Amino acid sequence: MPMLSSDKNVETLTQLIEMLKHNIELRTEYAKLDATEKIVRLISVATLAVLLLMIFTAAMLFASLATAWWLSQSMGLTAAFLCVSGFYVFVLAVCYLGRKVWLERPLVKFLASILMS
Repeated sequence: MPMLSSDKNVETLTQLIEMLKHNIELRTEYAKLDATEKIVRLISVATLAVLLLMIFTAAMLFASLATAWWLSQSMGLTAAFLCVSGFYVFVLAVCYLGRKVWLERPLVKFLASILMS
């Protein structure tokens, strides 16, 4: 019957414990790096989205003013601005009604793809 406390068994257990500690350290480091990569990707996507939204907003502002100015030649300035405003209220209502299909689901899929990769 072999002895359980032989030097060879103790040395093997010590090596196993050291390997397990090293494995846990490597996994912890990998999790940190993975989380950092995902956070950086999310921040860069959010920054790009904000930048594009600002450019789009400026373009839409000038396009709206130009449209209202053009319409004012045929219907008056106040009515032209009311027409442009009414168009945006209509677009807002359509976007609100379709928000789950057009915004929430794609956003959830996109974030899940970043976080689950």
